[in-house]
Amino acid sequence: YKIYTTLDYTVQQIAERYVAKGGNGYQYWNVNNSALMTTRPGTGEIISMAGSKSFYGQKEGCDANQQNCKYDPEVNVLTSLQEPGSSNKPMGYYLAYKDAKLFTGSFLPDIPISISSAGNNYTVRNWDGGYRGIDYTAEKALRDSRNLPAIEVMQMIGVENYAETARKWGYTTYPDNSQIGLSAILGGVSVRPIEHAQAYGVFANNGDLVQLNPILKIVDKNGNVVYEAKVERKNVADPQAIFLLNQTIKNYDNYSWDGREMGGKTGTTDNNIDAWFMGYSPDFVNVCWSGNNNNSPMDPNNGYPPLIIKQWCQDYLKEIGESPYLSAKTPFTRPGGVYEGGGDCNEEGCLGLSKGWLIEGRTPPRDVKRAKAVVCVDQQDRLARPVDIALGKSIEKDFTQYIMPVPEWQSFLDQYMGKKNTEKPGEFNKNGIPSQDCDIDRSEGVSGPYIPALSATVTGSTLNIKGNAFSNKGTVNSVIFTIKSPSGGSYQSIPGCVANTPASFDVTCDIGSLNMSSGNAILKATASDSQSFTNSKDINVSIPAGFNFTLPSENISCNVPCNKNITASFSGGWSLTSTRLLLSTNNGADVNLGEMSVSGSNYSRNWNGLVAGTYRFRVQATTSTGGTLLSGYSPTITIN
Repeated sequence: YKIYTTLDYTVQQIAERYVAKGGNGYQYWNVNNSALMTTRPGTGEIISMAGSKSFYGQKEGCDANQQNCKYDPEVNVLTSLQEPGSSNKPMGYYLAYKDAKLFTGSFLPDIPISISSAGNNYTVRNWDGGYRGIDYTAEKALRDSRNLPAIEVMQMIGVENYAETARKWGYTTYPDNSQIGLSAILGGVSVRPIEHAQAYGVFANNGDLVQLNPILKIVDKNGNVVYEAKVERKNVADPQAIFLLNQTIKNYDNYSWDGREMGGKTGTTDNNIDAWFMGYSPDFVNVCWSGNNNNSPMDPNNGYPPLIIKQWCQDYLKEIGESPYLSAKTPFTRPGGVYEGGGDCNEEGCLGLSKGWLIEGRTPPRDVKRAKAVVCVDQQDRLARPVDIALGKSIEKDFTQYIMPVPEWQSFLDQYMGKKNTEKPGEFNKNGIPSQDCDIDRSEGVSGPYIPALSATVTGSTLNIKGNAFSNKGTVNSVIFTIKSPSGGSYQSIPGCVANTPASFDVTCDIGSLNMSSGNAILKATASDSQSFTNSKDINVSIPAGFNFTLPSENISCNVPCNKNITASFSGGWSLTSTRLLLSTNNGADVNLGEMSVSGSNYSRNWNGLVAGTYRFRVQATTSTGGTLLSGYSPTITIN
């Protein structure tokens, strides 16, 4: 039989030359072997396959029994099990795009996350031991190969979904789903590099799987073709989501040597045991690997793909780049139903952190919300209380709330932002609107109720009082007001003058029944709280110049007929054109008794009371400017 393979002899020789460079050129970093293969994803042909740095070399780095070698020429790395590291991440991101969990500009934070496994909690770490924070999109997270965002992706798409997709894409090494955890997306399941190349062909083929086959045909001794390969394409992935993934890792790490469109992804396993550099376009898929056959770690500081693989692997592609297999430089196909958008905000929030690629009809949830809140000027991560607002110690501030793409992990994001706020409050805000009130004591040392703001004005006999009362011991129940006349004496109760909404009151009271002279009266506000604490505050309040009754100057009584000369004195800067004496009858109505006689600043009018009852008087005057002055009520006269 004659067996015709898909290998291109010229390309194969070039591949063998470059894997020798990879396997021998970095031994000072304990890199002792390399492998490489290139396929045509559209046909499944393997055009080069070098499973080690040399098939004819001698074993290196073995134990005393010539076993457990760092390099064993008889081991084909490309068909043996290797851990893929972060080169496993793209499939997970593809699924998140397909299922409308993310788009390329979606918020995807790189923050500490604690995962429970077998009853134990452990925190996933990045290769550099740090976290990049909240300014991360899905695209940036994958291109930077951050582990925590990838774990978030795995949680949101589901382990079973990921594993079933891997099997559909041709992987044969995935165990039962019960044995697979979130770490699979980080390379926690070993794969054969040849199957890894085949799966990356799904990205190159816009969602179609073509099985790799190194045999073109087999011919017997009589020239009969007993086998001839047939290309079978099977759609296993969503073309729109594949396009988003390809845009995410297009020209990864500047891997394209001549500007052609191509995707790529590196992979590094724990302890730098395996290093990968995957590259692909619609024309080819290329796998480059470096490491040791016995899984001994490479240099922890330098055993990474950009340092030990990229140069020789990129040089290899450049040398074969004009071959018939790669010369077409075919760009990725843009299917219908994808568009650039996102990065916008509306009343529901913002869609991602930046503009990116989306799929029509599959828009992920808005993941950044903005809102305003009133906070303390001197404690801007806490909500202002009524007392802070009353004292002018508050401002309105814009806040941003980041929504974790994995809802059940929102607490990790809130904790992270809270910790950063504690460490650097000037640079970092907590997540969203504050939930705690300010706790600064505004009482200035007062124990119990305190009244930070109190003002009052008098117009005629109407007293208007504004202010607020608070307590650092309990809740203020009420504020009661009393007043002392400018002429002295004791405090008088103001009928019905109580503030029942102490935190912000605006009370109007009638002081007409009180005998008040003009000048500065003293208003006392007394607040009582739920813990039985009481405190008061006094302010001066100006009683406008006006009429002061001299008869009756106090409550008096007399018998029918009751004849009295009602007198009142006036003080003030107004020029009066007329004055009228008003009688308040038993039913409370005011009756005009007529003009009063004037003698200097004194006004009088005779009144003859003929009906038993209790009466009081007011004076109504008209000023030269047309204004009206109305006095308060006089003390009472009771007729028996």
